[in-house]
Amino acid sequence: MLEKIMNFIFILKHIVMIDKEFHYSNYDGEHYFTNNIKENEKFYYTTYLINDKNRKEIKLKLTKGKNKYKSCNECPLVRYYCGGIDCCCIINKIM
Repeated sequence: MLEKIMNFIFILKHIVMIDKEFHYSNYDGEHYFTNNIKENEKFYYTTYLINDKNRKEIKLKLTKGKNKYKSCNECPLVRYYCGGIDCCCIINKIM
């Protein structure tokens, strides 16, 4: 019985695994990382706080939303460098 439960957990982990991960330094200034991400799809983005002179990296778990924010002040990413991320993402977790 324990073996069946362990196999189920293993399979479940692979089903919910997020395979899209982006880093701010790879942004080419032209194409958004999120162009090929579907609405409600989750992904990871490594960035930094804008006011951090040391640029300590922070990993965010994001979800691509449906509607674009009207301005940066409405966006949850306003405190972070957001190069390459479309203006409709929602922060799920800060790691």
